[in-house]
Parts: sequence; structure tokens; C-alpha cells
Amino acid sequence: LLLNDPNVPAVVQKEISLCPGDGICPLRDAVHRDLTGDDRDELVVAADLPEFGRTLLQVYTASGRTVRPVLIYWGPLGLTGETSGRDLLISAIGADGRVTTRFRWNGHVMAALTPDGTATRPDLQGAVPAGPEAVPAVPESVPEAVSGGAGVADEAPRTETRTPR
Repeated sequence: LLLNDPNVPAVVQKEISLCPGDGICPLRDAVHRDLTGDDRDELVVAADLPEFGRTLLQVYTASGRTVRPVLIYWGPLGLTGETSGRDLLISAIGADGRVTTRFRWNGHVMAALTPDGTATRPDLQGAVPAGPEAVPAVPESVPEAVSGGAGVADEAPRTETRTPR
């Protein structure tokens, strides 16, 4: 799926095209969770790219015979993810301590939420077209500094969004 997704940069496709092989495969085990509430699991995939110090996490949903990305998320290497109900929580440790971002299905994409549960971009709340063009393309090179995600597990959600170092 990642090899055929035009939103996945060529450098990432090159790294994962070698899987499985004699080298180290950057892909984490795929996870299936119902994040949209349609009683069908979405596919959550993550690729660690140590050469760039980044991780790419993508969530895909299927409708009939069509599969489309509903979340493209870049971040520092070693991010973690977990589900809480239909929410996806992505956490990373950085200079400011631990930062967690909560994503929730808004009917079109997985949208980031503020701590009070509102959309971080109200203009996206229900206003994003349902087609693949709804998801911003990732540039051919790996971004320098963007939030990110990796592997997903079912765990209780963490209540803090930042933890001092």
C-alpha cells in the first residue's frame, strides 16, 4: 500500500521496497483499529527512518474497493501511538518533555484535537472533501521538523499532554 501511495515520498518507498530482505526493514507491524466508527478497522502503518531521524505514520480507510489515507503524520524517531476508543494518541519525547497529540475522525480525516476536545483547525471540521485530494501530499524529501507518530497499541490514555524533563 505504501509503495503505491503517491503521498509517500520516494525515499520512504525506496527504504520499504527492500522489505522483507536481508537488511533492516523500517516498517513496524501494521495495526487494525476502528477509528472511524463504521465497525470496520482502519489500517495504521508506521515506518522508522533512522537515517533521517524521522518516523512516518499513516492511517488508511477503505470504502468499497477504494483505500485512501486519512492521516499522514511525520515526527521524531521513536514515537509511540495508542488508541483510546476511536481516538488515536501519538506521543513523542522532545526538548519540552513528552508531547501527546490526540486525533479523532471528523467524518473526512483524522483531525488533531485540543486538550478540551475541539478541532485544532475548525475550518477542517466537516469541511474536507472525501477524496484523496483531502490529504496534503508529503514532499519528496523527508521534512525537517513536524509532529509525528509510530506503532499503535491499546492502552489507557494518558491524561497529561506535556511532562517536564
